[in-house]
Amino acid sequence: RLSERDRRLLEAFLVRRRGANAEAELHYRSILGTNPDEMEAWLDLAEILFHANPLHGRSFVDSREALDKVLAFDPSHSTALIHLSRVAAYEGSQAELDSLADRFMFLNPEPERTLEIEALRAFSRGDESGIAATLARLESAEDLAVALAVWATTVYARNLKGAEQVARLLTDPHRSPEARRLGYAWLAHLALAAGKWTEAQARLAELAELSEGIALEYRALLSNIPFVRVSDEDLRAVVTDLERLEPALLPTSNNPRFVFTAHDSVHPLIRSYLLGLTEARLGNANLANRFADEAETAEVSRTAGSMPQDLARSIRSQILLRQGKDAEALVELEQLAMQTWYGQTMASPLYCQVYERFTRAELLHRLARHQEALAWYGSLVETSPFELPYLAVAHLRRAEIYDELDQPERAAEHYARFVEMWKDADPRFQPMVESASRRLEELEVTGS
Repeated sequence: RLSERDRRLLEAFLVRRRGANAEAELHYRSILGTNPDEMEAWLDLAEILFHANPLHGRSFVDSREALDKVLAFDPSHSTALIHLSRVAAYEGSQAELDSLADRFMFLNPEPERTLEIEALRAFSRGDESGIAATLARLESAEDLAVALAVWATTVYARNLKGAEQVARLLTDPHRSPEARRLGYAWLAHLALAAGKWTEAQARLAELAELSEGIALEYRALLSNIPFVRVSDEDLRAVVTDLERLEPALLPTSNNPRFVFTAHDSVHPLIRSYLLGLTEARLGNANLANRFADEAETAEVSRTAGSMPQDLARSIRSQILLRQGKDAEALVELEQLAMQTWYGQTMASPLYCQVYERFTRAELLHRLARHQEALAWYGSLVETSPFELPYLAVAHLRRAEIYDELDQPERAAEHYARFVEMWKDADPRFQPMVESASRRLEELEVTGS
């Protein structure tokens, strides 16, 4: 009984909520092709471009045009204002951020969103008094408000020191168990973002005091990051611990907010995935394939989207990669559906598939598909704080590509960012830093 207009909008909305982002984008562009003044379609298209673009090697800043369209129809649209504030912070447009934030605050939205914007503005500006005031307010704020502030500070303001200050608030003993677990997980990822593997392990040890099983999941995930060199002995220890893990016994969240519940129903799948990745890294193809099959057929809720199939393909791509079959490994990753609700991508390193996206960029780099590789490296850490460990090396890889393309100024820019991020990295990473520093010096001498 719906009108054609309403039926098309509802169909598009349902596709988007299923996480079929590429299909939903086509729906909305089709609607706008016949009705360019349909504000609801512009808004939902903006949501897709903002949250799903990084999953497909594109930047979330491409959502700006659609968001501007929404504000043209409704200058006080809160969703458009908050998304554009994030874009402005990411691009370093402080004056624009201040203007958008003022307009957003005037609307008097929910407290957690107000604090998110306050944190975004204060940590983007580096305003010490503003930072102190924001941290003071966050101390007594609900768990979700603090989590959103971590998200804003890491992904959009790119203030990792500030993000650590905010994330520590989540670990306070008065916080809920689920908030504290998330806080320690984020602190581990923030430590590794600075090349501090030992500190990351210390944060995971603190997480283990709350849940050994959840800490193990993150330890296994970080141990499989491609540029982290972990001994075979340590990897076998990860396998042994994962084999002993009882996923059904892991704690679930009593807070229904999406930030805390992302993994509640998928721990058996996570176990299969991590065992598959680790066995592939150890060169045990048969075992890895077995776990890929196990992941693909895992019983999960509908909200998991395409994750079982995608994670199975990821394991198989690692098997091929270890066999030197880079092109075939890339084909596996190119078939990932990445159908997921955007809230889960913010709250989980598995739903945002950062490991898979980085691996895809690495393979494109090795296959000399430079422009594609640059796009995938460049769209990392645009979705979740869990992507942070990859940020420095993504700068290093872009520097190397620009070097190969004979673009010394751009190469120097990314070498400098890498060196700055990892200048105090653990000894295990210092050879990478020293090599990048030498090349940066050569480029600076040549440029002068």
